[in-house]
Amino acid sequence: TLIEMLLAIAITAGMAVMAYTAVKGAIDTNEKVTAVIEQTDEIDRAWQYLGNDLLYAVPRQWYNASGEVKNALSGALGDRLSQSEVAIAGEDDYVLQFVRGNRENPLRQNRGNLYMVGFRLTLEDESEYKTLWRDAWSPVDGGGEPILQQRRLLDNIEEMSFAYLSPSFGDLTDAAWLPGWPPTGDSPVPLPAAVRVRVTVASLGEIERIFALSINDQPAADGQPE
Repeated sequence: TLIEMLLAIAITAGMAVMAYTAVKGAIDTNEKVTAVIEQTDEIDRAWQYLGNDLLYAVPRQWYNASGEVKNALSGALGDRLSQSEVAIAGEDDYVLQFVRGNRENPLRQNRGNLYMVGFRLTLEDESEYKTLWRDAWSPVDGGGEPILQQRRLLDNIEEMSFAYLSPSFGDLTDAAWLPGWPPTGDSPVPLPAAVRVRVTVASLGEIERIFALSINDQPAADGQPE
């Protein structure tokens, strides 16, 4: 009868709505899980670059294009994290910058094994989030045109901070960590014993990592600036 047909149509329509809702929910969940996995992979990659670079940091001073002698590692204070301009080069643009060794040379070219590494933050386009970049260039000293490599490491950063542990630390309390490096204007200043990085990423919350440095006073392969 007509009533039975209408009832059957209503039941079929209800089942279709329920099935659509379930499928849409599964798709939305899968997209969220995929986004979290991709963000986690980005964070892991950023940690790998930071950890590997800091592991091979060397206590070697360098001089910039103006001839000023700089400490082996420089960590900007927190107010630098609010910068909004995209920075490609220039020591004042980096929240963390240092000389590192162990430069890969598979073709055994005639070159030094040291190069500069710098990490900087930029504001994403039309967004309140920041992006972490890694720049690498050589030669270390500012006598010529640098060879610059840029790599985008991590997006959707809400907050990011660095802290530095003095080689003469007595404990690992918050008071032992310094907000910038070097702690004084004296030169030369040794490398910190460790660098602590705290980052807050959208949808993942705050994550912290501590990276130890090899602070042996080994001679740098390229020598010290004169």
